[in-house]
This record gives sequence, C-alpha cells and structure tokens, in this order.
Amino acid sequence: MIKFFSNIRKALLSEHRLGKYFLYAIGEIILVVIGILIALQINNANEARKARLQEITILENLKQDMSLDTLDINFNIQYHTKFITEEQKLLRFLQSDLDEPPYPIDMNNALGIPLIIEFHKSTFANLQNNDVGLLSNIKLRKDIARFYDFFQAAILRLEND
Repeated sequence: MIKFFSNIRKALLSEHRLGKYFLYAIGEIILVVIGILIALQINNANEARKARLQEITILENLKQDMSLDTLDINFNIQYHTKFITEEQKLLRFLQSDLDEPPYPIDMNNALGIPLIIEFHKSTFANLQNNDVGLLSNIKLRKDIARFYDFFQAAILRLEND
C-alpha cells in the first residue's frame, strides 16, 4: 500500500503537476486522520465495554452481599424472637409471687444473646476506595451509599443499646 502511494507521489512530482500533488497530499492526510479517528472510536468503544462489564460485576457482587446481609438479619430476628419470648416468660415469673414458674423457661435463651450482625460490605468498601463514579446510575449509587451508611449506623446503635 505504501509502495502504491509512493509511486503516485513520484509520478506527480516528475510530471511537474504541483497542484495535483498538493491535492493528493491533502487527500493522504485526510485518509490518515480518518484512520486515526476510527482507531480512537474503536478504543473508546472497547473502554466503555470494559467499564460496563466492571459495573455489572460490581452490581452483582453488591447484590450477593446484600442477600447475605438479609439472610444474616433474618437469622438474627428468628433467634432474637425466641430469646425475647423466653425473657418475657422469665420476667413474668419474677414479677409474680410464685415460687416456681407455671411454665417451662429455657434459661439459656432467657438470659439472652447479644445482637451480632456484620455486614458484608467488602464490595462497597472497594467501590468507595477505587471509583464510585463507575456506577452510571446516580440514583442507584446514592441509594447504595445510603443503605450502607444508614443500616450500619442503625445496627451499631442496636448492638450498643
């Protein structure tokens, strides 16, 4: 291809056709610029595709983390419901004048177990440390941040209270 253009250039210069040579040179420059623009467009499309794949991976990981958090919270709710029931039985007995409880009380559960919930927030922390702007949906980005900020603070307060 280069040899072809080189032959055309030599032929135009040897025939002293300067006007046609300049026209040819401008055409060659335009072809090079068009080639560069096409290459840039392909590169930009490839980078956008990579960013989209990374965003999808992050959203899938966040979904998985939130599903695990939901399972943990439901587990804690189930067991704490049982603890509260036994604590209420013990409290009713202690407030009564009876020497023995009229119903069985599971003392292990009545004395309670502290609330322990640990959020699976490694994906969120990684997202905050690297590039939170990777998520294209601004509302979703704010909702995710609000979820982790609010619920983490609420659970810590429940644990401390």
